[in-house]
Amino acid sequence: MKLTKTSVLLILALLLSASFVLLNFGSSILFAGHIADFTADKRLSLRPETEKMLSEIKTPLTVRLYVSAGVEKDYPQTWQFSRAIIRLLEQYQNASNGAVSYDVKYPEPFDEVSREAEMLGLKSFYGTDGKNVMYFGALVMADRGDSYVIPSFVELRRNYLESDLNRILLNLNEDRRPPKIGVIAPEQQIGNPRLPFIKPGERWNFLNQLTNDYQLVPISPQAVQIGADINTLIVVMPSYGLPPLGLYALDQFVLRGGNLILLVDSLNEHTNKITDDKTFKKLLENWGIYINPQQIAGDKNNAEEALFDGQALLYYPWINLPAANIEQQHLISRGLNSLIFRSPLAVNIAERDGVRATPLAGTSDAAGYVPAKFAVLPDKAAVLRNYREGNGMPANLVWLLEGNFKSFFTGNVMEGTPYAKQMLEYLPESLNPGKILIIGDTDFIYDDIWSDAEYTAGNPVWGIVPWADNGDLLLRAVDYMSGSHDYLQNAHRPLLWDISLRTLFRNEAGQPLADAYNNTIRRLKQNTLTVERLQAEEKISGLTLDEMQQLDNARKNIAAGEDKIREFNYKIEQETSRRVLWFIFAASALSLLTVLGVLFGVRLSRSRRRYRNPLEENHE
Repeated sequence: MKLTKTSVLLILALLLSASFVLLNFGSSILFAGHIADFTADKRLSLRPETEKMLSEIKTPLTVRLYVSAGVEKDYPQTWQFSRAIIRLLEQYQNASNGAVSYDVKYPEPFDEVSREAEMLGLKSFYGTDGKNVMYFGALVMADRGDSYVIPSFVELRRNYLESDLNRILLNLNEDRRPPKIGVIAPEQQIGNPRLPFIKPGERWNFLNQLTNDYQLVPISPQAVQIGADINTLIVVMPSYGLPPLGLYALDQFVLRGGNLILLVDSLNEHTNKITDDKTFKKLLENWGIYINPQQIAGDKNNAEEALFDGQALLYYPWINLPAANIEQQHLISRGLNSLIFRSPLAVNIAERDGVRATPLAGTSDAAGYVPAKFAVLPDKAAVLRNYREGNGMPANLVWLLEGNFKSFFTGNVMEGTPYAKQMLEYLPESLNPGKILIIGDTDFIYDDIWSDAEYTAGNPVWGIVPWADNGDLLLRAVDYMSGSHDYLQNAHRPLLWDISLRTLFRNEAGQPLADAYNNTIRRLKQNTLTVERLQAEEKISGLTLDEMQQLDNARKNIAAGEDKIREFNYKIEQETSRRVLWFIFAASALSLLTVLGVLFGVRLSRSRRRYRNPLEENHE
């Protein structure tokens, strides 16, 4: 029977389709659970540190993932994220030889699994119909009964998934007693009556994150002694400085081998107050640390654009340091890509015998300064007019000091009082080596500088979405100083998961605008917080003329920022559509060329058969 051209084409199409199906079916059988990782930084594979940690797990641990079945239909991107988590858990199970197992539950409205998720404290959300309650979280538990609950997984935090799981598993595996971390921060978010816009009971995102692995102990600035059970002390300098008793407590704490994380400032932009504590400055100089509270550092090369009164300004005292200006060899700062500062102090170090000093972050060579008295002005253009160029040298903003120190005091400040007998003995010099991490900016720790708090309601730890690495640097500093080095090996990194081609193209189209887009979003949120704060103050005590001007400027900045976001989205959509059309054209052309190539090959083969050597035909 002679085949027509149509029949040949139909057979070829069927063969191509069948081969495609068989290839996918065969690969799913042969390679299930095994992913070929061709990414440059092995993002589809577990970190070697993770594999080592998993191989050493002795306590049976279980991760129970809850993801409502309706998520697949209502929120497909969230559903894809859940599949990526399952693939990661499969890798954990294999690498731990079953010590870490997992199971998945799919809550339906009003069923037992849904009630179980609610009792665990998982954060609920509604489906697109606004009626059905859904869940997407996890319970991680050890056989002995200890457990952690992740109220909800936040897609924007996906790069931290491996790191977050590792910290939880380390805690459950070792039955670890969390070290005590002291905190002196009178203006921290615990309901300060002088800051009425702060809700009582709120804490900075970083402190919430610390509670996951450490025991926080609030300490009064008036404390004359830091308890021997405090492993590491975090001090965020208040605008009014520290009293002499508090300075003595810090001095003796470091001499006893304590670990001190110190955030100092001249101008805190959140309170708009200038600090110049001369006694505290002398204590720092005794440690070899020198600051000039009269000067605010700036950096022309790494300045952030800011909107003031609807006008975009490159505001030099707002500094965003890239990876090139961050020490990449030290455990505390390795792999960090962005640190944000607001009107910081330059920190200089004088060599001291027995003390090793390591700079962890600093400006570019284009550093300069503005007098602090001008930096408080609401007219930021006027601030820039008073900006002065530096000497061509970078300004260091973060230092780590390790070693032996001498006391700033000549004796116990409470000597001669009954309380002196209850205190630890005065030390004139280090009994054990101490560590001091100093950051020249108190704004550095505030949420709106480095993270998005939108998703933290009901999920204060795993709902933090950082846009800069301020929190990572502080957390790693605590890990390093407290001796929790296992945590330091588990830095965050990008997670690859299934996305549509259009989403992939949109991500690529947005890359050139990413920095400007993120900066605009950040400024929008900062201005929104400013409006909320000033409106709250207006209701309580009214506003000064300067504050009314700030409120008006913030509202103008919000309107300008929203226009800018719309412009960004329009440009991204235009570029995305262009790329999609190009891909469709290229795929169509490739498919056509493939079919033509196959047909040409068939025709050539048939021609060769028709004109073969007659001798060969006779031989056959």
